Amino acid sequence: MTRVQMDLVDLRTRPDASSNGKIYKWILQLKDHFTKFCWARALQNKESREVYHCVREIFFMFGPPRILQSDNGREFTNELINSLQIDFSNMRTVHGRPRHPQTQGLIERANAILTNALAKRLIGQLSDSDDHEKSMVIQLQRKCGFEYPSKLERMLQDVDVSKTLTSDYEKYCENHHLTNIVNFSIMVLTSNSWSFPEIPSLVIPTELKSTWNSFINFYNHVHNGRKLIWLHQYSKGELQTSFTSQKYIFQVSTYQMAVLLLFNKFLIWTVERLHDETQIKLDTLLQVISNEDFKHTNIQMNYVIHLSNDFKSKKLRLNLNVPLKYIDQKSISVDDTINNDRRMVIQATIVRIMKARQILEYPLLIQEVIQQLTPRFIPKISVIKKTIDTLIENQYLERQSDDKNILKYLAYEGTSPTDTKLFSSDPMHKVGPSEV
Repeated sequence: MTRVQMDLVDLRTRPDASSNGKIYKWILQLKDHFTKFCWARALQNKESREVYHCVREIFFMFGPPRILQSDNGREFTNELINSLQIDFSNMRTVHGRPRHPQTQGLIERANAILTNALAKRLIGQLSDSDDHEKSMVIQLQRKCGFEYPSKLERMLQDVDVSKTLTSDYEKYCENHHLTNIVNFSIMVLTSNSWSFPEIPSLVIPTELKSTWNSFINFYNHVHNGRKLIWLHQYSKGELQTSFTSQKYIFQVSTYQMAVLLLFNKFLIWTVERLHDETQIKLDTLLQVISNEDFKHTNIQMNYVIHLSNDFKSKKLRLNLNVPLKYIDQKSISVDDTINNDRRMVIQATIVRIMKARQILEYPLLIQEVIQQLTPRFIPKISVIKKTIDTLIENQYLERQSDDKNILKYLAYEGTSPTDTKLFSSDPMHKVGPSEV
């Protein structure tokens, strides 16, 4: 083993008692960085001596890693843990930077991928069954400990609570004889469990205001002091046409609904007036009113839009709700984060190979990089070539003057290229409810 990460899972809120009367409040978890193989041991406390004996037992059974990585908890920085280096002289222990959990990024990144995938399924109602999602969380708890999928568990709890909330709201409307509301269901999502980009603005259509206000009054009555932030970009609904001889039902996003309902007031609108009336961001509005024949990049603010009275379709129910492209520099992309980390690994691998070989042909270097990294991931040749060019520009490598196909490693005293983070991402998240 090359690198093993070590952490403690806190079970003090739900301790487990054994048959001999011992109460276990912690789980020691170790994970091999390469194979992702996990070890877990139940602990009564997190004192360094108990942690030390568990780690020592695992390493005697499976062999020690070259690097043992942990956070800066007191139980991991004590002299007893450092004494592991005496027992296993070829192993060194390292700690993540203080107040910088990204250095324990293996588990963090895997959790982010699962969280984003689950959020898309739940918000878009794409899951085959909520029971299947819960079963996945239970399996993760068994494999990785209760702490690992805790965020996923809270997301599923929000979905269950939202179903109860919708049912309670329907009873509230019946008891208060509210008849001027639309058929309405809701998802209320807690802010610390879901990650969303910035919320685009929208003026609520007049036809929906009574429903909006009645639910806010109901929610504030049940949960005093909480604030609701409406996520219009994830909301959707259905509209029935009244301007055609044949009645159609349109499945639309909230933005499309806001635009279409304006035609109940006037039959003709300019793009500028639609923008002023709805307050939808201009790039989003242009996508809402565009189609395959009329690209949003060609639409001008003074263009006039009207309903087509001769609209016909073979389908009585049409889905017009197409995904919109949101341009938000602050929203985090897990795929981008993974790709950036892989570029750094490719860069470090190239430098390591060239430092050992000193001189190597260009195709052989690419071949060796692929060979070394394939067990971890399959690197793209284009990314390898681009990384080589970057190292040449930064004078870590150079091409032979008489043969451009041969690369030479330049000895450099100072900062290693792997010490400089060339790629970065700016994480951010936002939260709220909803479905119309």
